[in-house]
Amino acid sequence: GNECQPADVASNRCYGGFARVAHKVREYRAKEANGGLPVLYLNAGDTYTGTPWFAVYKDNITASFLNLLKPDAISLGNHEFDLGVEGLVPFLNEVDFPVLAANLDLAKTPSMQSTKSLRHSTVFTKGGV
Repeated sequence: GNECQPADVASNRCYGGFARVAHKVREYRAKEANGGLPVLYLNAGDTYTGTPWFAVYKDNITASFLNLLKPDAISLGNHEFDLGVEGLVPFLNEVDFPVLAANLDLAKTPSMQSTKSLRHSTVFTKGGV
């Protein structure tokens, strides 16, 4: 739960990115449940490459981690395409939330057209707004 300090970043001693995010998401959602401000949790993508866990488990672990965090929606970053469309489709079928991408032309990628989670847009109502 502690924040990663600049000295820790500089010495490569910051660990637990998903754990840190999960802690904050739970904290804010608990506040919301107790009358606090509404929470809209969005993930901006680029969750794929650059970590040892992705190198070993690929999209399976990414989908599992994000499903545990329960974002309201995520967008696709460029790194979600690092393994090509064939590497992204299983992820899109495993996640339990909308994956937003308004600027994709799916005319020549029927495998992405039929995925469970990919959407051009979505609308949320939080706190009556």
